[in-house]
Amino acid sequence: MKKLILILTLLVASSVLAQNEMQWHAVYQYKQILSEKDKARRDSLIKAQPAMAEVIKKVYKRFDNRTYTMDFNRNESIFMEEKKLESPGKNTMITGIRDRKLYKNIQEKTYLYKRPSMDEVYIISDSLPKYKWKVSNESKQIGKYLVVKAEASDPANPKKKITAWFTPEIPVQNGPKKYWGLPGLMMEVSDGKDIYLCTQIVVNPKDKVKITKPEDGKIVDEETYKKEMKNMREKLRKRYKNRRGDKNSKTIHIRM
Repeated sequence: MKKLILILTLLVASSVLAQNEMQWHAVYQYKQILSEKDKARRDSLIKAQPAMAEVIKKVYKRFDNRTYTMDFNRNESIFMEEKKLESPGKNTMITGIRDRKLYKNIQEKTYLYKRPSMDEVYIISDSLPKYKWKVSNESKQIGKYLVVKAEASDPANPKKKITAWFTPEIPVQNGPKKYWGLPGLMMEVSDGKDIYLCTQIVVNPKDKVKITKPEDGKIVDEETYKKEMKNMREKLRKRYKNRRGDKNSKTIHIRM
């Protein structure tokens, strides 16, 4: 009897250990939902600068044609944009976006977000948002996975509603961006403006990505980062406002 108990204990322990050592690689396709206001702004830019029409269209298309990867285990994850070959003269703003990296620790309920901004590299260190998910009876199929619908309000903006579809078949409380907290991987998430759809999952990939915390940056919390970005925008506005007095200068409009 003692031997049987010992064997069962070892089997349970090895099963838990195996689950803890499991790692997944997920690919998410991003799509932007332009509001009528956003479309009007885009069309206004094209109309005001016809010589730049093709460039403006390409920029909008480029932002909409993004793919993200998330490498994760039961407690940690790294979410970042998939690297793509760039042609000469690439847009440095878009390159900066692609250098961003989000690390999440579900167990500790914290995140580290590395994001280059102008001449500074920031690492935003803060607590994960607290979502109050309501799981519904609705379900559907995404690929080979059965997913269940859940909804919540954005803690930072209660008027914004978030819809997520998660699969209990992958028992991790994780998802793209800072989304988390459901009893299964989030395969699709939408906030009415942005949609992230999982298009591929690899279980225990052969070439595992080492999940590590971002380093080499100025560590700040979310509130401090927002204040510094606000100050930076004000400085840029003043700089370009002063340049308008120079007849040889061109007016530059910045949208950050």
